[in-house]
Amino acid sequence: MAALVALAVFVAAGVTDFLDGYYARIWDSIRRSAGCLDPIADKLLVASCLLMLAADGIIHGWTLWAAIVILCREILVSGLREYLAALGGSACRDKLAKW
Repeated sequence: MAALVALAVFVAAGVTDFLDGYYARIWDSIRRSAGCLDPIADKLLVASCLLMLAADGIIHGWTLWAAIVILCREILVSGLREYLAALGGSACRDKLAKW
């Protein structure tokens, strides 16, 4: 039962994140702070899910290594964005990058 509740919370967070971005683009109400905070929220959602799956023992062994690779990738992408922002540039945000 707890797994179903966790799944429902994760799906609800994903759907609300999608709708938030969708309506922000439609209504042209994208703020600069949202552009910085949205990727952080996405990474926290993925990281917390992976960490809880690992703590519960659902992922272990080789699948745990996949989770570690995903977390490292998330950290590297965040670092790259911060580095590019410090240089005055930005990472591309097109549809391919989003998918």
